[in-house]
Amino acid sequence: MRLRDRAAGVLAGLLLAAATTVGAQDDCAALAASALDALHVSCANLEANTACYGHPDVRATLTDPSYDILFARPGDRPPLNLLTSVHALPPDPAASTWGLARLRLAQGEMSETAAMLLLGDAVADNLSAPETPFRSLHFRGSPSTCNEAPSALAVQTPDDQPLDFVLNGAEVRIVSLVVLQWASSSTLAAIVYTGQFEVVGGQRATAGQTLLAVTDNEGRAAFWSAARASTVSERRTAEIAAAALSGRAVLPVVVVPPTATPEPPPATPVPPSCGSSVTHIVQPGDTVFRIAQRYGSTVSAITSANRLGNPNQIAVGQTLSIPCGVDSEPSSGQSVQSPDTPAASGSPTTLDCSALIGSLPPDAPPQMLDMLRQMCGG
Repeated sequence: MRLRDRAAGVLAGLLLAAATTVGAQDDCAALAASALDALHVSCANLEANTACYGHPDVRATLTDPSYDILFARPGDRPPLNLLTSVHALPPDPAASTWGLARLRLAQGEMSETAAMLLLGDAVADNLSAPETPFRSLHFRGSPSTCNEAPSALAVQTPDDQPLDFVLNGAEVRIVSLVVLQWASSSTLAAIVYTGQFEVVGGQRATAGQTLLAVTDNEGRAAFWSAARASTVSERRTAEIAAAALSGRAVLPVVVVPPTATPEPPPATPVPPSCGSSVTHIVQPGDTVFRIAQRYGSTVSAITSANRLGNPNQIAVGQTLSIPCGVDSEPSSGQSVQSPDTPAASGSPTTLDCSALIGSLPPDAPPQMLDMLRQMCGG
């Protein structure tokens, strides 16, 4: 009897927790709808190089404390060059608050202006000169606990014009609409809603894709992963940001039960065609993994073709045969820079693997650590 009562109590607790979670998300959705409506009213017709306090709560650090009154309530619009930091606070459905702040950037030859939108919990530190505010910024924040009122920084350019700026130490280029969001305390996601996001000299993602950056203890982007398809949650965050920037209403989420579909029979592998092999002379900084990436080969194929006892031990000047190799960088000579190396500029760099791995925080995602070790040849 006692065991039955205990089981019933556990089941009741689980049902209550599930109902509480659903109720909390409903509250978030209601808060998001009212907050975005208020944002559209407060920040309508925002002028270039101006910030707008869109919805409580937003905090800011200004160049002079006497200017604080200029950015204290919804509708306030100080010039961007007076701001050194803007912080949109996280959503609180009970208090009906969700920090929203909008910025308009006049960018060089652009006929129109670029837009930035901070959705709490998000912080943008302005590291730029006064004449070009927010062209270099440090983005801080935390993962959101409210799906319909996310924490993010959205960047939108007009008419598919590119916007170049420095993000957490990395030179990046955005075309159209990209949403930045912290996936963990050491992982920054760049979600491409439309257009593209490019790390100058490195990785690139297009619409429907996401790039992940592993950051060091100071929040600087140290390593960018290859592009992957955006998750359902990431796409939803991007949809909300797009609605906030355009003035559209956010459509509710409609959950459709999945239908069972038979699995297709396994495909019969077809041996790939193979042309003649090419040779590669090992240069300083080369690893078998990088060489395989450059020539479209694999570590195992190169190891087998050259009878390498240990693929992690290759010598500068050594000639390697690359089976079925196709050189993807013929104009760069023999020195290879992997697209997965940290990119803060377009010049080739040598990856200090031990220093990079050692700089990662203890809570860095295990898959990122594995990718770094693989890229460094073990």
